[in-house]
Amino acid sequence: MRMFGLGGEEITSTPPVINASQPSEPSNPSNLPDWALSLLSKPSISTRKGIERGFFGAKEDSSVLVLTAPSGRYVDIRFALTGDDPCSPSNPAFWAFAGISTMEISGAKKDGRIDGGFECTAHGKWEHPIDSSRDFDAIDEGDMFLLQNGDVMEIGTTENPETGKVQLYKEYWTSPSPKPRTMRPCVVAEIKGTIAGAGADGKGMIVRIGDYVQGIFQTEEQSGEFWVERWLRSTDRQAEGWIKDDRSNTTEELIPIIWATGEMRKLGDKITCKERNWEVVEVMN
Repeated sequence: MRMFGLGGEEITSTPPVINASQPSEPSNPSNLPDWALSLLSKPSISTRKGIERGFFGAKEDSSVLVLTAPSGRYVDIRFALTGDDPCSPSNPAFWAFAGISTMEISGAKKDGRIDGGFECTAHGKWEHPIDSSRDFDAIDEGDMFLLQNGDVMEIGTTENPETGKVQLYKEYWTSPSPKPRTMRPCVVAEIKGTIAGAGADGKGMIVRIGDYVQGIFQTEEQSGEFWVERWLRSTDRQAEGWIKDDRSNTTEELIPIIWATGEMRKLGDKITCKERNWEVVEVMN
């Protein structure tokens, strides 16, 4: 069976060559073929070209950006492209979440052979300890297929937010345009509690990769606060600096984005913002 992506790119699905007398090698980057290194590469910056729910054709109803650090920590923000409020909880096209992601490839070898499964394929899982839908325990996983043009197609099953029914989905992932100048520095900050007597705690994460940064914050209460921010560093000499996406739903400094983008951030750096303590937990300069 031949499989094709959104732009007509054929997905490689060559049956594996299995040699039972030769044991699987460990998941060491030096032992992996190029296609596996591409699927496992982090840090990563991904945008979505479209999503197909069921068998009704691909479309895009959100502005999706996912920033993933080498540890797998990620922030995924999906601003709705329709409606008056791109962050409205009542708009099924809006969704934002963050946590830890993992990507697994079984038995891939340097010469391109694999023990079980298919070439150019990985299985991804995403935990959602922070989630605008507050469905923190939902199973979020899918199979990732590397396309010939370097894009990735994700296939799995999920609940359709418009119908409430569980359906097959296909998402098509690519790199932002223009191509990012750099993937460094990579900085991740998380909330590590509140100052004494500050009241309700919250969960938050910031991920910066090169010229992109996103932040997310959520309080514990069922009807509590939920804030998201997306920023892009402009390379225009006349307007150089960090520019906040006006679809972000914060009107004041609730998430310390500018602090996180400071040059030469280092592991363990701390700041208190709105009585909540943020700490840098991952850095790659």
